[in-house]
Amino acid sequence: MTAVTVEPLSVHDRVLAVLAGDRPDRIPFCDRLELWRTALIRQGRLPAAYEGLSLIDSHRKSGLGQLAFVVPHDFVLRGVELTVSVDGAVTSRETDPVTSRWPVMEDRVQADRPGATVFEFATPVGTIRVRQVMLPEAVEWAQVPYLEEHPIKSLEDYDTVHWIIDHLEVVPRFDRIQAAADEIGDFGFVLPRIDRIPFQEVLIDLLGETNLFYALSDQPDRVHKLLAAVQELRVETAGVLAGLDVPYVEFGDNVTGHMTNPRLFAEYAIPEYQRLVEIYHAQGKKVGSHFDGELKPLLGLLPETGLDVIESVSPAPLTECTFDELWKAIGGSPPIMWGVIPSPLLEARTPEEELHAFVDHVLETVGDDPVILGISDMVLGNNLIERLEWVSQRIDAHVL
Repeated sequence: MTAVTVEPLSVHDRVLAVLAGDRPDRIPFCDRLELWRTALIRQGRLPAAYEGLSLIDSHRKSGLGQLAFVVPHDFVLRGVELTVSVDGAVTSRETDPVTSRWPVMEDRVQADRPGATVFEFATPVGTIRVRQVMLPEAVEWAQVPYLEEHPIKSLEDYDTVHWIIDHLEVVPRFDRIQAAADEIGDFGFVLPRIDRIPFQEVLIDLLGETNLFYALSDQPDRVHKLLAAVQELRVETAGVLAGLDVPYVEFGDNVTGHMTNPRLFAEYAIPEYQRLVEIYHAQGKKVGSHFDGELKPLLGLLPETGLDVIESVSPAPLTECTFDELWKAIGGSPPIMWGVIPSPLLEARTPEEELHAFVDHVLETVGDDPVILGISDMVLGNNLIERLEWVSQRIDAHVL
């Protein structure tokens, strides 16, 4: 009798299986290696075995499936005159600028050398200004720019932001998803990233933490009106994405219970999630969010969001919340966890035995329940590639 050889599933198909509620042959292991690779190239420390390799080939060599965040739309800021300055010198002026994110324009920031990029958005009702800074250490370690100046700093700025939102046009860019999928192939997963829910957008990008907390006390009506405007923009974006045939989309929320505490999460985040998740579910899409912060205060509230996945889950030692606490609260049921293996365990300062014990405990605890493993928040420049390779081999040996 001839034995039948069953080919293992690809990383892509393993992720799809978990999202669909099916059991793959192995737990998917999929996350981001780009920051590690870029940082070590800039520092001249890239291991010899990885020199000359593309990003996807680096993923293949390490065994970690490539997770690619891709924004599937653009924003056209109709009627806005944009002036961009770098270190005080004007570099461009344009009308009706196009960007994949607003107000934080990640695609236009000087990120490969230190300095400050300033964006001025002039409208018929006023001008707002955003300042993003790249510190030398941020360049060295391939980190994102620091948002030093938020757009809303006065009562008049609220009116300008409302005017921009009212005139903003959402344009589909589904070609980006296909281009990324062609590049990655089956050794990873292309994740269409959608903008933050309104509360996280106002908290992180529009007002900032301190200003928002004061505003909620001093001008609650203004904050609520702003939240409503951003929510309608998110609904409009969801309508545009109805034409995008993908199984999954994710909010880039960066949630942490230290800022979005249980009261704020229950009052603002849960209703926003519920409304938007319902829209995407009606399109046949599963929905996740980037929860890379402290989740211990929010554990009892997570199922109420309606989210299918919380991605970049970061247990202790990155946060106070242990893996066991996370698994006891939501393990095996929505929202499914994606991430779980904290990046400090891949650092030289951490005894290697701690990494081995942690991964073995996770695999034993999870069993065949749904989970997608990754390195939380991502593989960093101070992580040892040999440890990542060990994790890949250990997960691959764990047949479900």
